Amino acid sequence: MHITTAHLRQIATLPTPSLLLDEVAMGANIERMDAAIAAAGIRLRPHVKTCKSEPIVERMLATHTEPRIAVSTLAEARAFAAAGYADILYAVGIVPGKFAELARLQAAGARRLAVILDSLAMADALAAWEGEPLGVFIEIDVDGGRAGIRADDPSLDVLAARVAGAPNLELRGLMTYAGAAYHCKSSAEIESLSRRERHLALAAAQRLRGAGLPCPEISVGSTPTTLAGGDFAGITEARVGVYVFFDVVMQRLGVCDYADVALGVVASVIGHRPGELVIDAGWMALSSERADTDGSGLGVVLALPDAAGDVVEAPGAMIVRGANQEHGIVARVDGEPIHTSRFPIGSRLCVLPIHACATAAQFDRYERLGAPDEPWSRFGGW
Repeated sequence: MHITTAHLRQIATLPTPSLLLDEVAMGANIERMDAAIAAAGIRLRPHVKTCKSEPIVERMLATHTEPRIAVSTLAEARAFAAAGYADILYAVGIVPGKFAELARLQAAGARRLAVILDSLAMADALAAWEGEPLGVFIEIDVDGGRAGIRADDPSLDVLAARVAGAPNLELRGLMTYAGAAYHCKSSAEIESLSRRERHLALAAAQRLRGAGLPCPEISVGSTPTTLAGGDFAGITEARVGVYVFFDVVMQRLGVCDYADVALGVVASVIGHRPGELVIDAGWMALSSERADTDGSGLGVVLALPDAAGDVVEAPGAMIVRGANQEHGIVARVDGEPIHTSRFPIGSRLCVLPIHACATAAQFDRYERLGAPDEPWSRFGGW
């Protein structure tokens, strides 16, 4: 995020805390992912849970001829179906209690709606559902971190056959999510995990095809593993989301720099403690995501320039070391006291998020840097 003296007047008028969006940084992030997708020879399926904003998703898909998205909530699916998106992947395990909503989404225009599953119980439940034809991706576990069936699980063929044999279901293929990338310690580890993700996905696809079962699509995911590059032969798409904003976790992984982080929370200094600042952004604004092991707390503080353009503290020198609901405590990373006289009561700071998806979820709008009268709305829901 790059805040100049030209932006100070706008920032001074914002209520705090506010969610600030740097569109220049965001545009560069989108171009970077587009280049990676083109180099890989695959399609992009942006995960819209990160931004939950139609104008931003339009920019993410501006150069892509086949608009397809992934969502994490059915509220997101409803909003984007209403906006005309037909190819929507609900990338959370489906349960029978949500079948009625799937039917409503299809009626609203989501004609290429798809869900994911990893169990015979859910395959049987969907096969018995008397709804419109529905796409299904089988989730493959590539890192033991969350959900999915292992690529070498003997029941994979049975599960795929159950889906493929149901007249109201279309086996679209396989999907993976290499979430362990967010815990890697080096770019070499990320690259290794990316190769493993693709290897396991392709091995599972080969099993299905060898058994005479369809597997037209292989969807892989995560910003770090996609940007790591490599051979994506046989992969059809990448589901990525946080790249549009980036965040402190991505910076710590070496995926981006602070300047690439397009999202920040503007907060006011509301008090002083010995060597520390109190701001009006606690975990209700920043989220409770922490990165204490690497010294970034609940967020990295970006001190705004003064009228002369001088920056009092460099990015990364101060963090939100602790918080309750509405209060954040700002301290220096090196343990030295902050010269509180440099930050009088009422002065503004910008906090770069640990996890952009979680921080953005605390707000209902983006204040666009340089466009003070035209905020973009967000939507929430389940």
